[in-house]
Formats: sequence, C-alpha cells, structure tokens
Amino acid sequence: MPVSPTTDPARRAIIDTDTFSSLFRNDANAERIRVRMIRQTAGTIFLTEITAEETRGKWGGGYALLVGLIQELAQYPFLPYDDAADRIYRSFSAAVKRTGSADCKIAAVAQAHDAVVVTRNVRRYASVPGTLFEDWTTPVYSPT
Repeated sequence: MPVSPTTDPARRAIIDTDTFSSLFRNDANAERIRVRMIRQTAGTIFLTEITAEETRGKWGGGYALLVGLIQELAQYPFLPYDDAADRIYRSFSAAVKRTGSADCKIAAVAQAHDAVVVTRNVRRYASVPGTLFEDWTTPVYSPT
C-alpha cells in the first residue's frame, strides 16, 4: 500500500537499492531524494544489508568504486534483516518472491521495523502484502 506524499517525517524510512543507487551516482533523481531526506526527522533514514550486498554485486568495479561505496554506505545506520524480518519474508508466497527476492527481503525488514520503503520500484513493492512504500523522486504537493 503506497503511503501518501505527506508521510510522517518521524516514521522510519528505508532507502532501497534503486534509491540508494540514485544517490550514489548523483543522477537526475538524487536532488529530489535529498530534499525529501532533509525533511525527515534526524535518525529516521536507514539502509539494509540487502542494499549493501546488492549494490556491490551490481556495480562490480575496482577498488576505487568499492571505497566510494563503503564511504557512502557508512553515512547511514542499518536496520537488520533479523529473525523477525526472516519470518515475514518466509511468509510471502512464491509468486510474491518472484517479483524480486532482494526487494521482498527489504520489504520484510520494513515491516519488521515499522518503516516505509523509499523506492522508485512502486509496482514491485505494491505486490508485497503489508508493505508501505513511497517514491521520493516524485514532486511533493505543498498547499500554499
């Protein structure tokens, strides 16, 4: 279920791999994401070890890239893929898991820790029951 663009800034937010990649590459979406991050309460933005593993696997690259990736990852606290998240992940049907095992694991961490997933992959997360998600690359409506 998507979250409205006015998500409580005190709610925990997990940056998924796609969103983290935008930030790391400083692509066209990075500025919008950073604006939304600034609006969050301090200490509410997290990564998961799934994103760390996925990002390294996607980009390969040499040691310089690895060092940059480690430095970027170190800026964020991590919410763990713990026993509670694993139980939630294992409860997902095989059809749900086919949408993307890593995304399902991130969704399970979000559910276990009462967090919203920050992603551009809204269709994938919409197929994972019980997952709150939001795309921070879309403009936010601000009444004037």
